[in-house]
Amino acid sequence: MTAESGELLRARVSVDYEGRGAVLRDLDLRVAPGEIVGLAGQSGSGKSTLALALMGLLDPRRAAVRGAIHFRGRDLLTLPEREFRSLRGKEIAFVLQSALASLNPAMRIGAQLREAWEVHRGRGGDWKAEAGAALEAVSLPRDDAFFRRFPKDLSVGMAQRVLIAMAVLHRPALLIADEPTSALDVITQAEILKLFRGLNAAYGTAVLFITHDLPSAASLCHRIAVLHEGRIVETAAAPEIFERPRHPYTKRLIEALPRWEPAPA
Repeated sequence: MTAESGELLRARVSVDYEGRGAVLRDLDLRVAPGEIVGLAGQSGSGKSTLALALMGLLDPRRAAVRGAIHFRGRDLLTLPEREFRSLRGKEIAFVLQSALASLNPAMRIGAQLREAWEVHRGRGGDWKAEAGAALEAVSLPRDDAFFRRFPKDLSVGMAQRVLIAMAVLHRPALLIADEPTSALDVITQAEILKLFRGLNAAYGTAVLFITHDLPSAASLCHRIAVLHEGRIVETAAAPEIFERPRHPYTKRLIEALPRWEPAPA
């Protein structure tokens, strides 16, 4: 399998965990440059396994990845780890769902942003200006007082924004967001979704938005792929998924969504 023209990412993979068997089965996923694609499915369907496989973060002693993952024409599964590290965080960025757990509690926010800069750019360049621009892009302060804060000084929503700022620091071509709104209240969720739309528009960054929340995916994504038992069973434009679902599992997901009804008088 090779990447087709116009595709940023083309993954066709299977993943087996030791003692568990197949978690992903001939999964086929495509993301175009600048596209926002939602990957929706219930817990245990393999969403996070795919995210870790795309980032090259699955433990090879416990998980066997087969197939190919083409990114900008290169098969990531054949890259030596040293070459993969040069892409990870720079051309492909990753945002986890547990923001406060992902930040180092012993390091100030500025130090963590500087570390994220230097791992790919070295000690040269004006890291603080670039970090400040990234913070500003996610609607956070860029002053010295904020740089001196520790993660414990932040709300969960602010911590999530810091993670996103770190992820877009190098203007990646692809941002993989794994359940980035699951720990947030509904207002903060809406703010984060708006933030992803803004970053996509400003930088042209493609986004793979991994979620169990179909309404969130529909409000953000150009296309939605539905994952069930390790396979993508349906992919369509976001409105079509809701208006004309084809696969029985997609229909069950939509039927399970809560519907508002007025309270009895």
